[in-house]
Amino acid sequence: MLSLIVLGLLLPAAASAAPTVQLFPVPTGGAGITRIVAGPDSNVWFTERKADRIGRITPAGAITEYIVPNDSVEDSGPDELAAGPGGRLWFTNEVGRQVVWFDPANPQAMHLIRDAALGEPSASRLAPSASGGAWMTTFGDDNVHRLDGNGGGIVQTYPSQYSAGMGDLATAPDGAVWLSDSGDYLRRIPESGTPLSVPLAPMDVTYDVSSIAFDPSGAVWFGAYSPGSMFSSARGGTIGRFAGGRLDLFPLGGDYLPKSLVHGPDGAIWFGEKDGIGRITADGRVQHASLAPYHGDGVAFGADGRLWFYDQAANMIGAVAIDANLFPAGPGGPGGPGGPGATPQAPVVKVTVPKQRLATIRRKKALSVSCRLAAAGKCAATATISAKDARKLKLRVSKKARTFTLGKASKSFRKAGTATLKLKLSAKVRSALGRARKLKVTVTATSTAPGTTARTTKVTRTLRR
Repeated sequence: MLSLIVLGLLLPAAASAAPTVQLFPVPTGGAGITRIVAGPDSNVWFTERKADRIGRITPAGAITEYIVPNDSVEDSGPDELAAGPGGRLWFTNEVGRQVVWFDPANPQAMHLIRDAALGEPSASRLAPSASGGAWMTTFGDDNVHRLDGNGGGIVQTYPSQYSAGMGDLATAPDGAVWLSDSGDYLRRIPESGTPLSVPLAPMDVTYDVSSIAFDPSGAVWFGAYSPGSMFSSARGGTIGRFAGGRLDLFPLGGDYLPKSLVHGPDGAIWFGEKDGIGRITADGRVQHASLAPYHGDGVAFGADGRLWFYDQAANMIGAVAIDANLFPAGPGGPGGPGGPGATPQAPVVKVTVPKQRLATIRRKKALSVSCRLAAAGKCAATATISAKDARKLKLRVSKKARTFTLGKASKSFRKAGTATLKLKLSAKVRSALGRARKLKVTVTATSTAPGTTARTTKVTRTLRR
């Protein structure tokens, strides 16, 4: 069945720079689309939670739906969806109770790998494993498990290290799985070896990681925003990158709600947004394209080079052409990928903490840090310690706090250069430092400049008495 609506082609000449979008209504009404991925067969696949179906759409827009048996309650059909090694597509069913895989060449033959009994934890998020099975986080026990791909059950389990439980997860090119743990940490778990935890401070403490992706250099990218609650709306948005032991944060400057990150054929990271799609380059340039009145609830690059997306409320699958019409025009003309429509990023910032002892810091009443900007702008630095360490030093910390601020300082740069910032410490902080033999301190530096979005980096050092 082929049904399409074309946007951006039938508009008046004055609006010719609108994105070129094709929309394809899903045949089953109110299907409840929840995930979309590129399949190994050059088609795009998606889940229909409310319709108990898996959907396939060809580059030409032909949609086929495959019924998935469901003995559970309404709105509990296929949900999570991931493409794995060996051409398998994996999905969860019946509110995560079942984990299933199939070969796109024969989608009617579905292989049930896990069918959790009553009382056993159900899968929350899903990612394929390098060994042919799947990783899953679970409701109820806040663990991450690795499943055998041949029905042998759970073969690895790692508990959450933090109180708020597991979030999104994705498999890296090296075979390790990355996930968010409590929203405050990224964790890397290999199939053999030692897990690694990466703190996400100074990211907004209300933010949760919504999606994780990777680029060919090995960098880990993630999107995050505040999901809201029954009393408040979702808000905010930032894109983060972890590479070479360094964390960079790129605040989006609005309620973009980034989700479903994917690495694009152009080398950039693309993502779905509240009202469209976004793109960020390796050097932090951000672009946004509106698809209004439609939403980019999830995205995937198809074999045809277009960015495919779904809008759950509209019950639509869409395909966006990656061309010069995609992004708004800038001063020099159309803002194609990497073009003048990109929102410039603030100057590159680097922060270091010179070797210094806690006794010296107390005597000078300030922590010295070095900030380097690649161009004119402003550098603001903040030194923090963990809330746990602050309590050990008898500093007053709120129950919900995850960090404690030692001091802050900022400096304006007329041109590129390096300057020493003195982060002044209060009398209470100086007194507390006298009780410490050693202390792990994180310094976060943010660069800003007019007409740009902020750029953030950080460094952690252990200071000794």
